[in-house]
Amino acid sequence: LITMFSEINVISQFSGQALESSRQAREKEWSNFMSDFQNKCEKIDDAYNQKEEALKEHYAKLEKDLLKN
Repeated sequence: LITMFSEINVISQFSGQALESSRQAREKEWSNFMSDFQNKCEKIDDAYNQKEEALKEHYAKLEKDLLKN
């Protein structure tokens, strides 16, 4: 009977360690996902701002050319 409880205790400890290890792996995976997601969002924002600025310059030039004629 004592041997059986001892085995259950060992299994319980192993399960707890496995759960903790899995939790840490999920947390790291989530952190990596969020970091990657934020980097991609920043790149999209930068590209949008650059395109917006280029369009403003383009239309300012067109307006200037129209006013010349």
